[in-house]
Amino acid sequence: MKRKIQLNLARIVVLSITITSIITLLGCGEPASSLPTPLTSTTAISLSIATTPVTPTVNTSSSSSDPPETGIQATPVNGLSLIVTQPQDNYVTNANIIEVMGRSNPDAVISVNDDVTTADDQGNFAINVPLTEGPNTIDIVTSDDAGNQTGVTLVVTYQTGGQ
Repeated sequence: MKRKIQLNLARIVVLSITITSIITLLGCGEPASSLPTPLTSTTAISLSIATTPVTPTVNTSSSSSDPPETGIQATPVNGLSLIVTQPQDNYVTNANIIEVMGRSNPDAVISVNDDVTTADDQGNFAINVPLTEGPNTIDIVTSDDAGNQTGVTLVVTYQTGGQ
């Protein structure tokens, strides 16, 4: 999962440097009195450094090449979440079995129609669901040990090759 953190770093930093002895800075052994005018033994230099706004992205996934997680998201309930990444709602297929995949809380119980599975320690789950010809309603519900539940319903249409 990727998370975006926004930081506003727009500000001006003023750096003032006072050079107490140009001779010492340059590494010369000449006394300050031997410096040509207008240089003196004490010269103030002010630098202004402007920074621009930066929006860093923090990647909390195991691989930086992982795409952002998208899908159908259930309303979270007391910290219990569910996102179905496959299939999308109103998906049409010519296969009589569809793999339902998604993410919930680690070790949550996931029920998909009449079948039950458990999310792994990362919260991922996958389960095959048989389809009948025509529209199929798929109810995906996640629950935790505290009895919290949340879910989504989607429709997948199975069409045989002749349609």
